[in-house]
Amino acid sequence: MGTAFLQSGRYPEALRELLLAEKSDPTNPIVQNNLGLVYFIREKNEIAQQHLQRAVDLRSEYTEARNNLSRVLIELSQYDKAISELKIVLKDLTYTDTSKAFTNMGLAYFRRGQYGEAKKYLSQALKTNRENCLAYTLFGRSQMELGDTKAAAT
Repeated sequence: MGTAFLQSGRYPEALRELLLAEKSDPTNPIVQNNLGLVYFIREKNEIAQQHLQRAVDLRSEYTEARNNLSRVLIELSQYDKAISELKIVLKDLTYTDTSKAFTNMGLAYFRRGQYGEAKKYLSQALKTNRENCLAYTLFGRSQMELGDTKAAAT
């Protein structure tokens, strides 16, 4: 139920159900991941980090949780740690949503002020998903920061 509420944007209900699920199965990495997502959406990043880290600790090959953890780490300005996690994510050739991972990597480098690196990863994100609005925005902003205003405008 918690996952269904999460997917439909009913975050208070999702949190309630996921907390109940956690009580009955505290070692379920999916519950921990989804709790992390709800807390992230509700801008409780420290709590989100704890749940997402727990999900990864419970199942080290849970790439989606690791990618979600990296996104929270970016919001916490822990860029080096986020980049380290994302390198693991991008090594997983079975991970199906690499556009999100490349976008997160680009965001981490952008926030560090490394616009050339950001642009490189954002370009990869756009090759994977041409409809990735965040990647387009960050790609254009990176071009602008690098002084290429004509390309940024395009």
